[in-house]
Amino acid sequence: MKTKVCTKCGVEKEATAENFNRDNKKISGIHPICKVCTKAYNELWKKNNPGRVLALCNRWVKNNPEKRRANYMLWLKNNPDIHRVNNKRWLKKNVKNITDFYVKEQLKKAFGKDVIITQESIELKRAQIKMLRALKQLKKEIKDGTN
Repeated sequence: MKTKVCTKCGVEKEATAENFNRDNKKISGIHPICKVCTKAYNELWKKNNPGRVLALCNRWVKNNPEKRRANYMLWLKNNPDIHRVNNKRWLKKNVKNITDFYVKEQLKKAFGKDVIITQESIELKRAQIKMLRALKQLKKEIKDGTN
């Protein structure tokens, strides 16, 4: 079997796809640095450049909305318990922030997707949601106080 020495760590390894990445620019067709060293370098770069990593991730998400959605839906399917816990934590943290988007979605659920939604109806629905949440909290406090 053909071997190759990693230029980073100096260890001689078999020149296979398990140990080295492909590099068509090289005569041998194999990258001079082994996969272990490449991975370590990439992890160090990510740690030292969090802003660039975030920018690259955001750019990928912006340019690949279908893939992002598919990946997210797959994650949801495989992690329903984690999603449920995360969702409850987010709702507790943001219970006071009732966004226009959320209110519009609630109105669409109640009256259909073709309903015309005015700012006044959004404010009325927001007030209703706040009252229902307050009532639910009050019932919970009363129940906890009687037990």
